[in-house]
Amino acid sequence: MPVFPSQPVPVAGDRDQIVETLARELEKPGEVGEPLIFENPIQFTDKFFVVVIWSAWAGLAWSQRPAVILDAYRKYDQEHPEAKKSARITTASGMTWEEADLAAFFPYSIAPNAHSGMVDPEEVKKVMLEEGGIETPTGTKLRFKLRESAEKAYSRLEKKLPSAGWALIQVIARVQDD
Repeated sequence: MPVFPSQPVPVAGDRDQIVETLARELEKPGEVGEPLIFENPIQFTDKFFVVVIWSAWAGLAWSQRPAVILDAYRKYDQEHPEAKKSARITTASGMTWEEADLAAFFPYSIAPNAHSGMVDPEEVKKVMLEEGGIETPTGTKLRFKLRESAEKAYSRLEKKLPSAGWALIQVIARVQDD
């Protein structure tokens, strides 16, 4: 099989800031917002693989993201040597929200169904952000990995802003035409 080595990609200037921010998030995870960090255990071991969904990746080459994630975990381990998380990571992957959407990483989403004349778009945006929505180039998105989390958020949104006509959506399969 042929091997195609990649050319070195210049490192983004804010790499250290991204590492620092991600390490702080590991220190004190937030309830909503980003980054979203998924530590997926590997059965019958103490190891895990990590996926980080984050808008900040947009400025960083795909090939640089795993090293940034590992550096953030190493920084976290310096403050919490008992955790020893970085040594247990098998693989690390970073995706933007758009990349996660393309990969159907979040099978559940919530979206408003009301026309803008029926409800204030800024109010819709506000309550979506309160529930963990993320601003993307294509608008505010509210995505979930687990159905239970989506159902709880849906219930809260129905109480906060029922006029938006919220819809809970599940992606069943992605089909690609060639």
